[in-house]
Amino acid sequence: MTDPEKTSLKQSIVFIIRALRLIWNSSHKWSAISLATTVLRGAIPIVMLWTIKLLIDTVTDQIGTGHFDHRHTIEALAQAGDHIVAQKTIYGGSYNLLA
Repeated sequence: MTDPEKTSLKQSIVFIIRALRLIWNSSHKWSAISLATTVLRGAIPIVMLWTIKLLIDTVTDQIGTGHFDHRHTIEALAQAGDHIVAQKTIYGGSYNLLA
């Protein structure tokens, strides 16, 4: 960084610190509440992604071990009168359910 850029960056940091200090001094309570809600709003997508990851890991583990019950999935997705297209070489229990 050149000297003018360093000076500009230092001035920006000083300005931000002064602005945050002014906001904090105006109301400690509302500043703390605002900070807490900002942190929570940032954490929600991370928690959702982690939950989806755990769900996908569980489903793939169950499919891999052969303990996954296809009947529940089919019942949840298909309704009476729906057509299901499947190959003949699927897992025996699922084939018997569809046949």
